[in-house]
Amino acid sequence: MGNPEMADERPVHRVTLAARFWMQRTELTQGEWKAVMGTSPWSNAPNVREGDNYPAVHVSWPAAQQFLRKLNEMDPGHGYRLPSEAEWEYACRAGATGAYSFGADKAQLANYAWFDENASRVGENYSHQVGQKRPNAWGLYDMHGNVWEWCQDLYHDSHQDAPGNGTAWSGPDISSHVYRGGGFRNAERFTHASARAGLDEEDHSDNIGFRVVMQSVGGQ
Repeated sequence: MGNPEMADERPVHRVTLAARFWMQRTELTQGEWKAVMGTSPWSNAPNVREGDNYPAVHVSWPAAQQFLRKLNEMDPGHGYRLPSEAEWEYACRAGATGAYSFGADKAQLANYAWFDENASRVGENYSHQVGQKRPNAWGLYDMHGNVWEWCQDLYHDSHQDAPGNGTAWSGPDISSHVYRGGGFRNAERFTHASARAGLDEEDHSDNIGFRVVMQSVGGQ
């Protein structure tokens, strides 16, 4: 996990996940959000296309937690939650060790991701319907680009002393949480598997969403 070339992605370190998990194939969609919450926080916001297959955006970190609590009430026993930062990077890489899940050739990025070069800089300054680009080797779509995705962890400015078992990293009483993956308005360097940033949990935008992790299936 990590990247030796970026200060907040160092040190590169090995993580052994403490438990297996299941990750949603796509970013949470507007249709899925509405089915649980009955609201549309993105409505009438600029730079947002509306439709059931577009990502649910303008969702703060606490709002994502509210969605997950309600989902767990509706469908108990599965432990729906946000991924930890380590789980997110593990799932994004899908076994790869380079900058991207598909290898090191950034010329291939447009086949897997919506980012500035094929979205905001060519007149498509909005998130795109999920699952339109190629998935990674584990069948996960839009891990690179489209919208940033909230993780459970508080943001720390490096990986120094990060948990080695893949659990979410807590810490000081701060409100900045990790988000990952880059978005339609960002340069390719923000779409790397290791790229990370922190944002106040109350912030929300047209460029940030999330995807759901499930802890258990059928009691496993």
